[in-house]
Amino acid sequence: MKKIIISMLALALTAALSACSGGQDVEDNTTAPEVSGQPETTPEEQESESFGLGGPLVRLTFEGGEAMVRLNDNEAAQSFAAQLPMTQTFEDFNSIEKICRLPEELETDGVESGVDPAVADITLYVPWNTLVFYYEDYGFNDDLIPMGRVESGMDLLTAMGDEFEVTMELVDGNTADATEPSSETAGTTDIRMTAGDTVITATLDNSETTQAFLDTLPRTLTMNHYGGREYYGRMESLPENGEEIADFENGDVTYFPAGPSFTVFFAGEDSSDQDGLIRMGKITSDLSVFDTLGDEVEMRIEVAQ
Repeated sequence: MKKIIISMLALALTAALSACSGGQDVEDNTTAPEVSGQPETTPEEQESESFGLGGPLVRLTFEGGEAMVRLNDNEAAQSFAAQLPMTQTFEDFNSIEKICRLPEELETDGVESGVDPAVADITLYVPWNTLVFYYEDYGFNDDLIPMGRVESGMDLLTAMGDEFEVTMELVDGNTADATEPSSETAGTTDIRMTAGDTVITATLDNSETTQAFLDTLPRTLTMNHYGGREYYGRMESLPENGEEIADFENGDVTYFPAGPSFTVFFAGEDSSDQDGLIRMGKITSDLSVFDTLGDEVEMRIEVAQ
């Protein structure tokens, strides 16, 4: 009797399982659904590629120092460059950006708008005719036109307060009123570097790298001491078309593209292994004065008169 009951239960269970699966094709879900390799995104989700630089270099001078800006080559940026030089009031806005309300409207007809700016990017906010310098992430906005990028001095600009005066001027050598470097004698240019009461002189060559650097003068760089051998100051990128050297000599004035930085070597040539440098010239004054400078100095660099 017991065997009969067990057999009947087994038959019932088999029938139940057959009923659950019979007559239906069960979909195999063990394989993940196919996903496109290029998911569709909206303009708001895409980082702007509109900050193609190619316009002139602009110097911003303010109480806390100076910054260098490379403009875009669109019509709005060209319209702005045509209004320089000018001195305007900058304001801090929303703890995200520094803004400058321009006195004259810029030409924006036909210029692409709608970008997602990154830190150090510069845009024009069209409804207010206002330049915007970003020191924090902002996000996409349809009313923004790309204008350029801060290539050096963004930290100084960020550190300024809620309201301050800024003088903006073109410094590119191809501007009509730019000062031409004095390179008449043997293709060289003498410069003067001043840190406090200390004056250092140097002679620079006439390479493309050096000429691009000379176009930015006069300027002030924050120079940092390193390794008992050099002072370097962060700056914007320059063309890499000059005398490339495998190592430095004491007194070398160089451009270091990997920084990028302006670097002056005053000691350590016997134990050095620094490559990746472009020599721009040589110090012509006493190198021992570098031993009297501090760990960080503000150095004014200008063409010698």
